[in-house]
Amino acid sequence: GTPRYEIVSNSIKLTGVCSESTIIDKILYKSNIASLISRVLIDNKTRSRITDVDITLYIAIIREIARLSNENNARLVIAYLGATDKFLKYTKWTNESLIHKLSRIGKVIDVTLADRAENLDAKYFIHELDPHPSAIANQKRAEILFPFLID
Repeated sequence: GTPRYEIVSNSIKLTGVCSESTIIDKILYKSNIASLISRVLIDNKTRSRITDVDITLYIAIIREIARLSNENNARLVIAYLGATDKFLKYTKWTNESLIHKLSRIGKVIDVTLADRAENLDAKYFIHELDPHPSAIANQKRAEILFPFLID
């Protein structure tokens, strides 16, 4: 249900929401059997792979945020959480090239908490099967960002 944007005529446009699944879809995909069939029989790469088009859209959204920040006399700080190599595998991008590109838009602070996303300590996850950040990760990232926000 998050906003969905697309690049239209060199600008971004809100075009709906990312997930418009039906209640049947939601119930079906909570089923372990449906999940197993999906993993085994369906090429998940076509549904979950990040493409250069996705990253171009991401950069366009950050540019729009920067424009609005500037318009409102606000300073933009971009907290960058590094992606795994697997996540960027089907793109021309690396974390380094993304940081470089974003640095031309605003101040980028790497909050990955490791030299590479693949090396992130397990204490920074809620659980080994849930990669959302733990309270410890959120605290560490806040400590990294704090000096840049009070300046």
